Amino acid sequence: MNQINTDILIIGGGSAGVAAAIGASSEGFSVTLIDAYPYLGGNATASEVGTICGLYHQDTAQDSTYLVDGFAREFSEKLRTLSSSAPIRNREGLHYLPYSIERYKELALEYLRKHNVKILLNTLIVDIDVSDGLAKSCVLNQNEKAFVVNFGSIIDCSGQSTISKLANLPMIKSDNFQAAALVFTMNKVHTDNISMLNLIIIKHLKQASLNGEIDSNLEKVFLVPGSLKKGFVSFKVAIPLEVTLTKNNLSALRKKGVEMIESIVQFFVSDIEIFEDAALDHIADDVGIRTNYRSIGKYILTEADVLSSRKFDNAIANCSWPIEEWGNSSKVKMDFLPNKEFYQIPVECLISAYIENLFLGGKNISATDRAIGSARVMGICFQTGFAAGKLASKFSKSHSTSNNLVTEYF
Repeated sequence: MNQINTDILIIGGGSAGVAAAIGASSEGFSVTLIDAYPYLGGNATASEVGTICGLYHQDTAQDSTYLVDGFAREFSEKLRTLSSSAPIRNREGLHYLPYSIERYKELALEYLRKHNVKILLNTLIVDIDVSDGLAKSCVLNQNEKAFVVNFGSIIDCSGQSTISKLANLPMIKSDNFQAAALVFTMNKVHTDNISMLNLIIIKHLKQASLNGEIDSNLEKVFLVPGSLKKGFVSFKVAIPLEVTLTKNNLSALRKKGVEMIESIVQFFVSDIEIFEDAALDHIADDVGIRTNYRSIGKYILTEADVLSSRKFDNAIANCSWPIEEWGNSSKVKMDFLPNKEFYQIPVECLISAYIENLFLGGKNISATDRAIGSARVMGICFQTGFAAGKLASKFSKSHSTSNNLVTEYF
């Protein structure tokens, strides 16, 4: 079997994975990043999330002010310029940045190439060798061809704790996973007023549901903020099926989502005047899975940490996004921090409790169900990913134990 060698291997090319690659390459080590998709971005591009949350202070009275710094801010500013967008604030004081899906893919690729990161797309990790508390090599599959990668440290930014699952490590218990969603885009929509459009679709869907003309689940359609441009607009539909994360479940979620989108598009075109010439442009490549399995780190972030705006001496991320929980009801549940406040994530949430050279970034950091409801958003994933990259490079440099890495990171 063919083999390649790398100092640092990163699993996942989403927001956290890209940030991890930049952080890891900063010390001059060789970095390899793999992703199952044929392009970079993870949920940001494959699920077409459309807005970056978690970049700014929560503030009802101020313009958008960055809460994050470093790579998270730098990448977002460049993406904002490339997307010709500006941050949006809602009435609760949450600020988010709309972006172009294609510009995101291009910018992520540009960053990785500039930092000499080896990129393996259409690639899955299928096995891992762990002994004496260290991960040493893994088997990858790219286009039905298997090969071995030997590495010094590994960063899991897969969003689903792939490494911990392959290594049969204990996982953080999850009582349930948040509801999934699927994004779709329509064209030739005759309005440039997104506020009016939002009111129109809410009114028509509610009335049609009350009259029994459409299934009540079709009311769960949400405009993607900032997506209305030149007659194109994107929507997110909540899928009313339980998320179990099994292979058949993921297929069923997409099938149900596509069926709902077809019905919604038909209703919009036939019943709402501004959609009379509109049509379905496309459906996102993947269902948006909000939460997944999470690894156990040296510290587990809790709901109390989030809602008490807890600060840590060894913090690697600033966060003000509320605990956001999507169930099968028509409304999302939001538990807010006090206005203008924020909490922090300690470095120990990024260090595996079981494998010395395994580091965690993005949606699979060590956090409870409720805590990850806040810490999963992109602005935070950039921060945890970059910090995980720095930790991996420190490990490769010193070959010390991960207990000492907490001090060395700072």
